[in-house]
Amino acid sequence: ARYGEGRRAGQGFYRTGAERLFRRMHLLWRAVRVLLDVGLHTRGLTIDAAIDMLVARLHIERANAEAEVRRYCAWPTYQLCYATGRRELLRLRDDFRAARGDGYSLRAFHDAVLSYGGLPVSLTRWGLGLGE
Repeated sequence: ARYGEGRRAGQGFYRTGAERLFRRMHLLWRAVRVLLDVGLHTRGLTIDAAIDMLVARLHIERANAEAEVRRYCAWPTYQLCYATGRRELLRLRDDFRAARGDGYSLRAFHDAVLSYGGLPVSLTRWGLGLGE
């Protein structure tokens, strides 16, 4: 899941049962994408098996599943980057909160991170003086 999706949940964006179910379905979808991405490139998962998995387990139409799997093959690790980026941003947020103590606010964190533009989290961390 992407960082922004988690933020919406934390702010109470998903209020109804249907909205929370929708969010959970998307979390599952993203997890399956990571498994397929890694499986296709490092675990010997075949293209046909990946397509079959999407059709059978997530009830995606075969043509859409084929397009998804082609995308995973064309851009290895792209799906994994969502999960890694989210994890790193959450870790950075925790460290920023610890460093700021009572002066912490979520807005200050977002302003600080966004001031670094598109730099990787590791360089943003360094720029914020949070080590590594």
